[in-house]
Amino acid sequence: MTLPILACAVGLAAAATPAALRLADDLAATGADARARRVPVMLVFTETTCGYCTKAKLGHIAPLQASRDYGDKVIVREVDVAREASLRDFAGAPTTPAAFARRYKVRVVPTVVLVDAAGGALGEPLAGLMIEDFYQLYLERAVDTAHAVLRERRLKP
Repeated sequence: MTLPILACAVGLAAAATPAALRLADDLAATGADARARRVPVMLVFTETTCGYCTKAKLGHIAPLQASRDYGDKVIVREVDVAREASLRDFAGAPTTPAAFARRYKVRVVPTVVLVDAAGGALGEPLAGLMIEDFYQLYLERAVDTAHAVLRERRLKP
């Protein structure tokens, strides 16, 4: 009888764990998706060995991505600045995660930047984990601000 209960507990724990963030690899395609859906892109600059990055991702960003209120309002992509891989930027040009982070003047991780479909910033970046009790609110406000900027741009002649 212990095995079925243990298996059930493991299944529940796995279901409660937020989904991992999708790594940025082709931001030109991500930008096209954002343009079609009329939503901003949240770039989450991290590093694998950064404990604060893990806290931010698992405790705040992944749950925001999975929420009913914000899941459809933003496309989230993680940029691991220490990763030895190439990625395509919003213009389709090859770059590295570290070089891409320098474009956004990322100096600490985690840093969150909300951008439009072409990679243009839609507000001030959230650098560091800040006050953890309010971090979710900061993220939600950043997404709401990005939407307001996009909406304002669409209304301009």
